[in-house]
Amino acid sequence: MRIFSKEDFYYKMMNYAMYTVYYGYYYRRAYEKQLSKEGDITTHYALIDPSDLACFLALSALSGIIGNLAYDLIKKAFLTIIKKSETLGKEIGQSNISISSEGDMNIFIQYIEEFHLDADNISPRIKQGIFNEIVSWEVTDIAMKSKPINKEELAEIYKQAIINVKRIDKPLSQDFINFWKQLKENVPK
Repeated sequence: MRIFSKEDFYYKMMNYAMYTVYYGYYYRRAYEKQLSKEGDITTHYALIDPSDLACFLALSALSGIIGNLAYDLIKKAFLTIIKKSETLGKEIGQSNISISSEGDMNIFIQYIEEFHLDADNISPRIKQGIFNEIVSWEVTDIAMKSKPINKEELAEIYKQAIINVKRIDKPLSQDFINFWKQLKENVPK
């Protein structure tokens, strides 16, 4: 069992949820649309960060809360929350979740799970586009810290970014169980 402080563990789990929504859902949808329209991925994006609600939904989907015996009830509750949050989302800048029906919810869950599992049914071209986006952000993070001054240093940063991306630590099933357990323990009564 992995041991984290509650803050680090919570941060890690929510960050991973954001990562799956950002790349597994938002970028995949954008690239699928582009691929079907233009036949190739020629435009790259800088999409806005997922809302907290989208990350919470992803965490729920990945941990099996959505998909268990209470599936229909939870889906209805999430759809209600999403619909109610649209007005609030516009006010606080978190209106970028595009789930308004059960079908949208099913696609969201499917894309999140497939990204997490690195599923084979994701188009290789889309997988490559998403991988390139992840590497690009990692290059940016490294370059901002090291401030390269020549092509050779930038090439080394690119190589390091690819290594870092390939080492991304995906949470295990037990991590999701522990997340909800810790959350439950820390909710005021």
